[in-house]
Amino acid sequence: MSNPLKYDEKEILLEQDVMVSRIFKDQFELSQNGKKIMVTGMVQGLSVNDYISIRAVFHKEGYLTIKEAQIMKLRRLKMFMSLCAAGFVGVLFLRRYRLCIRKVPIVERRACQI
Repeated sequence: MSNPLKYDEKEILLEQDVMVSRIFKDQFELSQNGKKIMVTGMVQGLSVNDYISIRAVFHKEGYLTIKEAQIMKLRRLKMFMSLCAAGFVGVLFLRRYRLCIRKVPIVERRACQI
């Protein structure tokens, strides 16, 4: 943070693209957008490369004390499945509709005969 004194002892929420990069005995390191910070306290079932949502207290010395955390297991698989579903819906849409420049921009395939 650019001004650690301003946020000293404040509760913060980290939940977007936060990944566990290293785990030690009683603390672990988080990385988000190339920046890293140490977190004191442990979470059951935590492993390296897990995505995590965390509520913690920031300290001016540059570390966090954990209050609450949620491990987002299988996040990459869920994102992949969502993309597959969106692609499937797109294919169904394009099978039924097409772009017809002479009429309305998007019409049913049967209605756009030349």
